[in-house]
Amino acid sequence: MTTQDREYLAILRQAGLIYSPCLEVGARLPEHSVRDELLAAGIEWIGTDLFPGNSVRVIVNLEAKEALEAFRGSQFGSVLCCNVLEHTFDPIRVFDNCLALVRPGGTLVVITPCVWPLHDYPGDCWRINPNWYEQYAARRKLVLLDEYFVYVGLGRVRGFVSNGGPPYMFPSPAHTHQLRYWWSKVVHRALGTFGRGMRFPSHLAVGAVFVRDRA
Repeated sequence: MTTQDREYLAILRQAGLIYSPCLEVGARLPEHSVRDELLAAGIEWIGTDLFPGNSVRVIVNLEAKEALEAFRGSQFGSVLCCNVLEHTFDPIRVFDNCLALVRPGGTLVVITPCVWPLHDYPGDCWRINPNWYEQYAARRKLVLLDEYFVYVGLGRVRGFVSNGGPPYMFPSPAHTHQLRYWWSKVVHRALGTFGRGMRFPSHLAVGAVFVRDRA
């Protein structure tokens, strides 16, 4: 979990959008968890993961059909699923199971990378782009909070669009990186090689908050 991820989750907590009890998915490693921050704020915190750990209360594979049985009918004010979906073979099943654990009126919070170097814990399978969040909200009849639908650390996703409207765009890097980008393009075009010069950051994540209907 990056510093920007923690800052985003702190904004949600301060806005009163993380409710107690809160379930955090993928909570085995302390460096990837916000357990301490939530407990300090008086929010009841429960950790779940594929693997055992000191902070893991429920060991479960959320891709499994029977995954919800491990929670014995419990529901949560909020479920946090941060930097998890990209590591699953079936991210929609995982997220559907997370949604089923959210009580009516509660929130489902997600962070996933859309541009990120390959990494491997326990595998690296997906990059999820902004339209997926909108589609998921529409198909599951959820409210996607526009103010908190962001490129983490950079601003609202809807602030980065082509000519003021769809489609979405990735943010540009800092202006100081433009020369490096064009130099990379020229060199790799000339040599017929594959380069890393890109007009957007190499580390870019999307954060979103879904609200489950009270009805």
